Amino acid sequence: IPNPSPLAGGRFAWPLQGRVITGFGSQGGGVHNDGINIEAPAGAPVLAAENGVVAYAGNELPGLGNLLLIRHSDGWVTAYAHNGQILVRRGDQVARGQMIATAGASGNVLSPQLHFEIRLGTEAVNPLDYLDKQPEVGCAPRRIRHPGLPDATQLQAFLPQLVKGSRPKVH
Repeated sequence: IPNPSPLAGGRFAWPLQGRVITGFGSQGGGVHNDGINIEAPAGAPVLAAENGVVAYAGNELPGLGNLLLIRHSDGWVTAYAHNGQILVRRGDQVARGQMIATAGASGNVLSPQLHFEIRLGTEAVNPLDYLDKQPEVGCAPRRIRHPGLPDATQLQAFLPQLVKGSRPKVH
C-alpha cells in the first residue's frame, strides 16, 4: 500500500450529511460505540473525510457490512461501515471529499446509515471532536440501543496491521 498524502485540512470533513443517531461512547447495558452512526437515505454519497489510502475494502467482518478503512498521514485511520456499495479498492489513493461509497444498510443495521470512526493509531476518538462543523444538519446524538453497533474487538484486531500497512487477516 502506498503512503498516504499529507492531510488537507486541520480537521476531518463530514463523510456524509445527516443526523447523528448514535453517539460515541457508552450506550448503556455494556454497549460501547467506537464511532458515530449517521442516518442517511440509501444511495447517499459517502465521502473520504481526509486524504489517504484505502487499507481495507470488503465485508469480511460480521455485523459491519461493507466496510472501508482508510489510512491517513500522522497515524490516523477512518472507518466507514454499513455501506451500500464500495466504490474504491484497497491501495487506492483518495482525496478529501472524494466519493468512496454509497450509504446503505449492510451488516446488522435495520435502516440506511453510516457507522464512522476516527482513530489515532488503534485508539478510537470521538469523531465529533475532530470533524468540521456540520452545516445545516442537527447532530445532537440520541443515546439509544442500536443493533448496528459493530463488534469493536473485530475492528480493533485489524488496526495494528493497518497501521503497519499490511492486509488485515480475518480469523
